Amino acid sequence: IYLNDLLKSEFKNERHIWAKLTILDNLGKDLELENYIDEVLKEFPRYTFAHHKRGWKLFQKKKYSEAINHFDKAILTSQYFHLSQFVIAQCLEKLKKYDEALFLYDNIKDTWDASEAKTLSGEELWFRQAVCYAVLGKDEDALKLLTEIITHCIDETKKSWQTKIESEFEFKKYKDKKEFKEIL
Repeated sequence: IYLNDLLKSEFKNERHIWAKLTILDNLGKDLELENYIDEVLKEFPRYTFAHHKRGWKLFQKKKYSEAINHFDKAILTSQYFHLSQFVIAQCLEKLKKYDEALFLYDNIKDTWDASEAKTLSGEELWFRQAVCYAVLGKDEDALKLLTEIITHCIDETKKSWQTKIESEFEFKKYKDKKEFKEIL
């Protein structure tokens, strides 16, 4: 009953808006979500999470340049919204702008707040950076970051990181390197 009431209701407060955006997304109600984002942004043009959510939906549709515009708006309203910065960097990777992606990943790492650990891990940052380095032919930097991932991840996640690293296309060229074999 509460869920249906929430989905039919108007704006109440920031927590209510966040909940409704999240629920519509989780239920896969994309058209309703898009309409609600429009309503929220019309009423609250600087609402960070609505811009982030719109950017995420555009990212999923592979509309990377458009997604960047909305993530930028999310960052403008909350400069420490690192998840938006992280997805912008991923968009830049998809647009083959690896140097720009690396710059943004470094910025995130330098300003990242540990309270955001639930949404963004250091290992994931290192992994994305390593992919960029590998594409750019900076193999030593890539291998160093891959070693950092395995060295610093908790034991429960080590095997999944090793599998992810091993299956990443950009790292296939390292399969015969001693340093890579030691990681796996």
